Amino acid sequence: MLGWTADSLTWDDGTQSEESQALIAVDGGAMDGMEDGLVPGAKPPKDRYNAVYIIFFMLGLGMLLPWNIFITANMYFRKRFIDSSYEDTFENYFSVASMVPNVVFQLLNIFVAHKVSLSLRMLVPLITMLVCFILTAVMVWVRSISTTGFFLITIFTVVIINLASAIMQGGSFGVAGKFPGRYTQAIMSGQALAGVFSALASILSLAAGGDPIHSGFGYFLTAVAAILVALASYLLLNRFEYARFYLYSTQELPSLNADESSTGVPETGVPETGVPGIQVLSSSSYLQIFRKIWVPAVSVMYTFLVTLSIFPSVSSLIESVSKSDGSKWTGEFFIPVTCFLFFNLSDLAGRIIAGAVQFPKEKSILLPILVLLRTGFMPLFMLCNAQPVETARHLPVVFNSDAFPIVFMVLMGVSNGYLGSLCMMYGPRLVAAEEAETAGITMSAFLTLGLGLGAAFSFALTASI
Repeated sequence: MLGWTADSLTWDDGTQSEESQALIAVDGGAMDGMEDGLVPGAKPPKDRYNAVYIIFFMLGLGMLLPWNIFITANMYFRKRFIDSSYEDTFENYFSVASMVPNVVFQLLNIFVAHKVSLSLRMLVPLITMLVCFILTAVMVWVRSISTTGFFLITIFTVVIINLASAIMQGGSFGVAGKFPGRYTQAIMSGQALAGVFSALASILSLAAGGDPIHSGFGYFLTAVAAILVALASYLLLNRFEYARFYLYSTQELPSLNADESSTGVPETGVPETGVPGIQVLSSSSYLQIFRKIWVPAVSVMYTFLVTLSIFPSVSSLIESVSKSDGSKWTGEFFIPVTCFLFFNLSDLAGRIIAGAVQFPKEKSILLPILVLLRTGFMPLFMLCNAQPVETARHLPVVFNSDAFPIVFMVLMGVSNGYLGSLCMMYGPRLVAAEEAETAGITMSAFLTLGLGLGAAFSFALTASI
């Protein structure tokens, strides 16, 4: 069992049997750059052409791109809600309707995911999201409905999309937890690329000055395409020998329950359907798993809490100090580029770097220290030229140059992507192989909890500027 103490990080002797200890996933180092092996003697096949890695990358992209595209279509929704009470508040409603089901279902995922097969946890959410975005695209051309009716349908769609996304995210990180850490990093990088795409789409739409209705329709069709790619990617996963090795190897391990028959999984661990079986965990098992991964879990939560408290609520208020010169750069494009595009590009860079360099290591006290140090980004951004819309500034503008928010944004983005990816990769490493899926689901839940807490805390930061 991994023991984390206040003074140092050390391995201690647990009560696991010799057989269980021998089946712990270990870092093989030389295999495939960062392959974890199952000992004793089980050598995985090659991931030919990085096909499985690409599949996880596409799952990460398909997980977030649809929602990012949805919120990028804000000009479309603003036109649909024009001259109504929702014109200036619909984004707030969208935020609540997305965050609440996302956080709640991510936390529920920890306890109920093992009662549902992986295929159901992946395919049903993807198909649900596909139907929702097709409906949203159709609604672009339905103009006979009242504004209130359109608003209620849209809010319902937002709730369902994020509910499905939460289930899919938990399933994706759970199954990635069975693989070497670079496959969790692949999901993280795919998610970051989704942010880059949405930021570029917003800037290009702004530059083109097209009709918001046609732009919205194009956004939603893009989301439909992304979901179809993710769906096809998951269906292909089980066709690769490399993927089957990790999907089924851990099924051969003894159940965490004393009564193996209660799981309904054959001794071989591979159900007749050819998909990973359903594992039943006791409440004490969840506690034991959390005890092993609580440091990276809390660290990833705090990493995203800090980021979401600043981005985009505070960072999107930072205007160019030369805005009065009347140029398009300092006026129209400064915030979309310096806030949204630079952050997403930096975040993607950090996640890619994490796939090549893992420092500090999973047992190093330096990891949570670096995560805590990111708290310093809060005052740095607040002391830039952030201009609240409805109230006057309370704080002085200390960093009175456009270079400062750009540098701060790049540093925050890279550190968010790098440290967040390290935490997500390390969590499943710290448990036995049969616990890796639950560890991955738990890490995903804490990541989402950090997003929710950060979004809530952002109101306090904005009010304090």
